[in-house]
Amino acid sequence: MSLSTVGSFLWRGRGRRLVDGRECIGHDADRLVVIEDARGARAEIAQLSGADGPHQPGDSGEAEDDDRAEDEDVDEGHGHSLRTTLQPPARASEDTLPAARVPPPSFGRTGRETTPWELAPRLGYTVVIEISDMSHRILTGIKFFLGFAPRFSRKGFERRGLGEQPVEADFRDQRWLVTGASGGIGREIVAQAVSRGAGVTAVARSEARLQALKREFNGPVEIEVRAADLSLRREVVDLAVALAEEGGSFEVLINNVGVLLNEHVITDEGLETSFATNLLNHFVLTEELIARDLLARGSVVISMSSGGMYTTPLLPEQLNVTDPERHDGVAAYARHKRAQVELTHAWNRRHGPDVTFHVMHPGWVDTEGVKTSLPGFRLLFGPVLRTVGQGADTAIWLAAERPPMAEEGIWLDRELQPEHLGDHTRADDERRIELMEKLEGWRLTTSDGGTAKEPSPESPSSRL
Repeated sequence: MSLSTVGSFLWRGRGRRLVDGRECIGHDADRLVVIEDARGARAEIAQLSGADGPHQPGDSGEAEDDDRAEDEDVDEGHGHSLRTTLQPPARASEDTLPAARVPPPSFGRTGRETTPWELAPRLGYTVVIEISDMSHRILTGIKFFLGFAPRFSRKGFERRGLGEQPVEADFRDQRWLVTGASGGIGREIVAQAVSRGAGVTAVARSEARLQALKREFNGPVEIEVRAADLSLRREVVDLAVALAEEGGSFEVLINNVGVLLNEHVITDEGLETSFATNLLNHFVLTEELIARDLLARGSVVISMSSGGMYTTPLLPEQLNVTDPERHDGVAAYARHKRAQVELTHAWNRRHGPDVTFHVMHPGWVDTEGVKTSLPGFRLLFGPVLRTVGQGADTAIWLAAERPPMAEEGIWLDRELQPEHLGDHTRADDERRIELMEKLEGWRLTTSDGGTAKEPSPESPSSRL
């Protein structure tokens, strides 16, 4: 079985792993061994012990759990014990997934390691994968990045000849709203829209950078700038209220703002900052604009996702991680970007066809965010990273061409691409409903600027 087919077991770093698409906290194992029986039932090696005999529950911190079926076999020649732990149902919550430790492999009297490859068949199991934590992450990372490099890098853009096919569009008499507009891809989208005649309202946190943007790009219509902290719901709502008071509507909304934060930061509204910025307030802004008739009939909403979303399924319960011990900036970013894709489809079902929603990713673009948040990635792939112009290209093309809404898929280089590489990242309707209910709940629980709480099951639901 290839690494890609056991993607649900991808470890994201010390103390974290995914089990059937659910992150299980508390693991600090040095290796992972996944096995399955003749019926295909998955299990994991829970412990490998040395000549002193098997560890007992509690010896390494795991809790007793009646739902965990155990088998034990002893390699008498080396005094080793293998114990397997069958996993609870995939829908089990994080709290019911007990932490199981897998100590480093031990050695018998001969000094030779007795491996699960040798012991598992005695229990009637087949070893699916055995790989160390660090090796797993390295190999999976290499597989992912090298697998996508031909498409996501500058080479993919150039191979399609898009640089020689500039978007021919006239955006005069159109009003655009672009978030995250003061730098990177957002700034480039503003520049290209203005150069084609659009009137653009540029939103970002820094007033100084917005004013610099306004001075640099002078089009037929002056850029309007709006300073707002898009990690805070109250400032997003205030922005929508102020725009409504001015009147008029927008033909194009670009939900571009996004951050990858390796540091764990909680907003004064009680939410993890990258979640609030990357996902929740995209939802809040879009819904507020629609509620106030600020998106014209026939308008288009384009959300900027990332190829990182291919690495994770939809995990609504792990979008707003407020425990700093559980924060993984790269994993959080990927989860937010996967949720953006599902949110786009939900919006089309809810608000289409009056408003059309598209989600895209720009490829691997050399931005300040990549430089500060992913320096190792930039060091490795810097020579083939895209320019911001290449990253912005599909957004401009979508605004110009207005393709019909898609039930599935993500746009890259003016083409609709698959949004999944395998079934392990597909969500069922229950998960999609859970996402919308949680977003609605967070939208309401932070409305007074107080501390946000996990939305209750009674939160207003949203149809798919």
